[in-house]
Amino acid sequence: MQYKDYQFPHNPHRIQLYCGKQVQNTFSPILGDVVRVLGRRARTVKGEGVFFGKDRQEQFDGLYAVYAEQTPGSLQLPGLRPFSAFFIELELLCESGPQVLSYRFTFLEDIGLLTSASGGEVI
Repeated sequence: MQYKDYQFPHNPHRIQLYCGKQVQNTFSPILGDVVRVLGRRARTVKGEGVFFGKDRQEQFDGLYAVYAEQTPGSLQLPGLRPFSAFFIELELLCESGPQVLSYRFTFLEDIGLLTSASGGEVI
């Protein structure tokens, strides 16, 4: 897994990709529920992993440095095409064992980059 120039030393042991659509549900006395799909929502990626070894703190510090940046970057997940995302959450958990640091993260897709130059609509 990679975000911007930061290559995770080991892929996180859990990666979850959430996809959703924005829908509008309106009730009509004649038709009942009328559901309209307004478009897709930005993908959210959540995960958990561990850093281990003598340099575990330096590994976390490197990840934190990328998290602290305010700009989106390319997120590469195993087996998927890269996409632009913001790094929105980073959590350091208690030590899991000797020389181990556990962490959690959340990325949110930068859906603003999906607008087409011709029509301005989101793909």
